Amino acid sequence: MIHLQTRTLPVISAANHEMKFFSQTSSAALSRRQLLQLGLGGLSAASSMSAAAQAASTPASPLADSTSVSAQQWNAIRAQLVLNPQLAYFDTAGIGPATRAVLVAEYRALEALHTDPQEFLASRYNAQAVQQLCNRVASWLGCSRDEVTFTSGAQAGMELFANWFNFSEPLQAGDELVICEQLSSAATEFWTRWGQQRGMAVKTLILPSPLTSDAQAIDALTAGLDQRSRILVVPQVQYGDGARLPVREICALARERKVLSIVDGSLSLGAISVSVADMGCDVFTGSFCHWLNGPRHTGVLYVRSELLSQMPYLSGSMAATLDLNVASWPALVARLPQHFLNYAPQFQALPLALSLQENLGANTVAARIRELSSYARLQMQSLDMPLLTPVPGQMWSNILALKANRSVAELISYLRHTDQVVAGGFRTHTGDVLRLSFQIYNSFDDIDRLLRGLKRVLHG
Repeated sequence: MIHLQTRTLPVISAANHEMKFFSQTSSAALSRRQLLQLGLGGLSAASSMSAAAQAASTPASPLADSTSVSAQQWNAIRAQLVLNPQLAYFDTAGIGPATRAVLVAEYRALEALHTDPQEFLASRYNAQAVQQLCNRVASWLGCSRDEVTFTSGAQAGMELFANWFNFSEPLQAGDELVICEQLSSAATEFWTRWGQQRGMAVKTLILPSPLTSDAQAIDALTAGLDQRSRILVVPQVQYGDGARLPVREICALARERKVLSIVDGSLSLGAISVSVADMGCDVFTGSFCHWLNGPRHTGVLYVRSELLSQMPYLSGSMAATLDLNVASWPALVARLPQHFLNYAPQFQALPLALSLQENLGANTVAARIRELSSYARLQMQSLDMPLLTPVPGQMWSNILALKANRSVAELISYLRHTDQVVAGGFRTHTGDVLRLSFQIYNSFDDIDRLLRGLKRVLHG
């Protein structure tokens, strides 16, 4: 046993929608953390990396920021969610439950909208309010406020961009659209249909799973881009196996080939570091309803400033109908404001969702997620379910995917009804996949319950 230092953590009060704080000193057993520290070396040794490469690919002190927060304090954060406390929830990739305060704020905003629509929009969507929110979200992405607008989700952001962007050199029949296989099915279907409607050749790149190195992913993309390639769409975190792609190197490759790079950040925003400046991407889309536990129908679209002139104003938009003065809004949200206004009550609640992680700190959140997924990864080695998520430390974080040796639908149903464990999964052309996504409100006990349920159904 070890006593942990006193740490001030945020508690969101649903009664008055304000951030309050508590200070608590407690103790927590470190047997599982000791197991992690011992086991991470074993995991790395299982790969083909040398000891030097191993050290370079594993983040330094992955537990350093999370061990200053006790188990009781993490439990207090979980208690802020409306999530059924009896559930062990591992499907944040599907939907991240919101906090009570977020839901209350959303209801109050909806109530205000219906009480006096014009007054609600005029007072809450004036230039100062919109600039303030754009500043806050831009700070998460590492960009300027003029480069962001708000959407109903990452998928909506991709569709909004694709349908409204004016290419400086119009697309020609035979131009190539390159998409990575492990986008969501909705994204894959959209881009395939969109490209075909414009006479483009649609190329789907299938990366090995599990990936063994960043170089393997970069080599595959290098081979997949040619002189006809115009657009590249990649996920920052892959939907199917949870692999973190080396997007910085991929976007640099695209820029070198004069290919427009679009990064889908659906499963990364709030879980891992996201800096569009560091990525060097042309376009980024993200959702606030997964690892940020924000309201449904809230997302963000980033477009690099050099491309803003190619984004037209939406004529006949809701902003024009309501006679809102968008001229003083930041550039991109002024051009494409319809999702922002159509989901106005949800965006009123967004700052509360951001506040929880801002007060914890990005490093603490990332370390906690890494700690939990590391523990689960070690435990999964005892199962007869091959791991599809890469081994190298820099290539995974918040998601683990396992190849199911039976119907994943039946497996998920069994875990839910027998152990009150919620997991995600899907069927692919290579077989069924069980996908486990980890968030700060999970616990070691949740993971132990998951493992007991899986062993029972697999070995029973």
